[in-house]
Amino acid sequence: MRVPFLGRWPERISPGGVDEDLVVAIDLFPTVLELLGVPAPTDRVIDGTSLVPRFGGGESPPRDPVWFHQVGNLRAVRLGRFKYHASHRVPFGNPPDFGLGVWTKKGPWLFDLGLDPDESYDVSERHPETFKQMGEMLEARRQELADNPRGWR
Repeated sequence: MRVPFLGRWPERISPGGVDEDLVVAIDLFPTVLELLGVPAPTDRVIDGTSLVPRFGGGESPPRDPVWFHQVGNLRAVRLGRFKYHASHRVPFGNPPDFGLGVWTKKGPWLFDLGLDPDESYDVSERHPETFKQMGEMLEARRQELADNPRGWR
């Protein structure tokens, strides 16, 4: 997924600048808290990373792993240049857009986003240890979410 994120703040953000680092919507909450000088709540887990250090060209802290949810389900995890997808539905048949095709579950997959940003080629056989590690990470996170669905500490 690549969705542009635009920001304007003449005193802090350089006009015409481009930042290629990953930004996720959940980063907005810690960013706003930091800008307002409000401490983050300590009674729950806060996902996301403040973007404030990046305004004006600063370094962003490491953000591994990044979790991807779809309709309340944890579907994928990104760690560095790799992204692991658990199985999900893909269209099979013609044309799936009109409801005439069949949806089938496929996966899991491992993609090397450095070489394949479109997530087109599964590299799980070339990187079996990474594939195994990220699959285990995803399952552990799913269990963590099941055990504590609201993220309270």
